[in-house]
Amino acid sequence: MPEFRLGPVLQDFGSSGLRHSINPESDLVLDFALPETGGRMLFSPRPQIGLDTARDGGRRAYVGLTWGVFDSGALYGNVGIAGSYSGSFLNTDPRRQGLGPPLLLHGALELGYRFADRQSLSFSVDQATSPAMGDRFDSYETLRLRYGYHF
Repeated sequence: MPEFRLGPVLQDFGSSGLRHSINPESDLVLDFALPETGGRMLFSPRPQIGLDTARDGGRRAYVGLTWGVFDSGALYGNVGIAGSYSGSFLNTDPRRQGLGPPLLLHGALELGYRFADRQSLSFSVDQATSPAMGDRFDSYETLRLRYGYHF
């Protein structure tokens, strides 16, 4: 059964503080589950499709796989890797960070809590970076808070 998750996003916080202007952003993700085989299967990949949208019109779409790394019934943890597309990270202003091509690699860590049988709250951190090798290794970090509903 799939899961829909939706929530607010804090974008590009990085270790040196915010590098992009704060822009209200939201995240919608569809996480597909594999057929049940007598319980949750840890380390089994699940397909995932996501879309980030920002008030200024910026968008990032991603498609990838998510793996469950632990599941205690109420608490769970996931890791994921995806390819993402965004034209909103391209810029020509040398004072702003740019990630180069619009195709990016996207990795994520997520910690969540299930409640009321079909609902969850989760916190995740992810990083998107250009797969192009060059002089700079720019990345874009994102914090997410998501409410999930499991069908």
